[in-house]
Amino acid sequence: MLFLCYWELNENMPVVDHLKIGKMLTESGLFPPEGVELIRFDMTPDYWGITIFKAASAEAVFKIVEVWRMAGTGIFKKINVSPALTVMDAKALAANLYQSFKEVEAKMK
Repeated sequence: MLFLCYWELNENMPVVDHLKIGKMLTESGLFPPEGVELIRFDMTPDYWGITIFKAASAEAVFKIVEVWRMAGTGIFKKINVSPALTVMDAKALAANLYQSFKEVEAKMK
């Protein structure tokens, strides 16, 4: 299953701490955690970014966030994780749902 994670780093935490945390997690193999396939991991100069990943379980989704929180308390100012679809898949899903809705609506007339 595909997930999109939007995050904002705590700008009050020294940059060197962000770097140490990232180095420790990647070099130790804790990030990305087991059960997570990392697709993209991008950051902006304003200290926010996105992580796009695949995970087969809720536990794996928790792990990808919690390893950062445990390694650096207060590292995130904000974080949101949600299941995601590609735009093409979302359009196809919406079209199928719309068609189903129209069929039900026609039967109810």
